Amino acid sequence: MISQLFDLSEIKIRRKKLGVTQKELAERAGVSQALIAKIESGQVDPRYSTLRRILNALEELERERVKANNIMTREVVYAEEDEPLINAISKMVSRGFSQLPVKGSDGRITGNLDEEVVIRSMIKYDPEELKNVRVRD
Repeated sequence: MISQLFDLSEIKIRRKKLGVTQKELAERAGVSQALIAKIESGQVDPRYSTLRRILNALEELERERVKANNIMTREVVYAEEDEPLINAISKMVSRGFSQLPVKGSDGRITGNLDEEVVIRSMIKYDPEELKNVRVRD
């Protein structure tokens, strides 16, 4: 049967590696979640056509998966402790970041500037004061 030609445990391994639920895989493959569960637990030996649909779905998901090294950047963007908060906010907005590491004058990371801190600062200071607020504040 199929299980003699293909190690069915590979399905679960590949699915888990992709971070996909049984239901998501089932929807992609056009089968039921219960069938995926039975195949993964060894209760069912699927037909070749069913196995092919499941494997095709897994291959498609693997192709769609974005690899970190394809999108990562070597340039780390920081907020300096002494820079105006407005400048750091501008960096976050222009690059689509939700947070920035904060670097001290010695070059070491001293903290983190995130959206919550930005919002609290906008509430705490009026717009004119905000121009003079530094990241360290």
